[in-house]
Amino acid sequence: MIEYRTFTHLQPETPDLYGQRRPIDKIFMDGGNHQIIYDDTIALEGYEIRPFRIMDQIGNADGCDFVTAPFKSTRTQHIIGDVGFTDAWEAGNGTFLAVNPEGKVVSIPSAYHSAGEMIRYTKGWTITWIAGENGLKVMSICRPPFQTDMEVEVELGATEVNGVVIPAEYWEQYSALKSPPQK
Repeated sequence: MIEYRTFTHLQPETPDLYGQRRPIDKIFMDGGNHQIIYDDTIALEGYEIRPFRIMDQIGNADGCDFVTAPFKSTRTQHIIGDVGFTDAWEAGNGTFLAVNPEGKVVSIPSAYHSAGEMIRYTKGWTITWIAGENGLKVMSICRPPFQTDMEVEVELGATEVNGVVIPAEYWEQYSALKSPPQK
């Protein structure tokens, strides 16, 4: 099941690498303000991960911003740990593309969201975010705090991961979304 909730950055923002807005030091979630402190940015092919700690949630939750270049994507990951992720589209445009634990492809374009609306997923989901022509910024909160053994990377074109079938439809949509429109 996908749940929707809202949280937003509270402080003034400055443009990041892709001209999108970057939060300074606070978020509003779960009905309250929370100070965050950014750790070092991790640059990967086509996107950056900006991990942060939620100061009053240490041991309970942490998060990151994914900043993705136009027509690029985050790595496709399959969630294997007892963890919950809550993601929110914040800027740009793109698509949340996933396979739920029952094997159904879920595709949610940012056009159907207001900035800050949430998508929640847990163990058994296979997910990626794919940026559209304007690039994409997504905030992700992880409960409990993220550890690398909570997910496994899915190879491009894989037909299954950890016993879960990845339908051909997933990879068809993946390829189509990463292809710039022909002019």
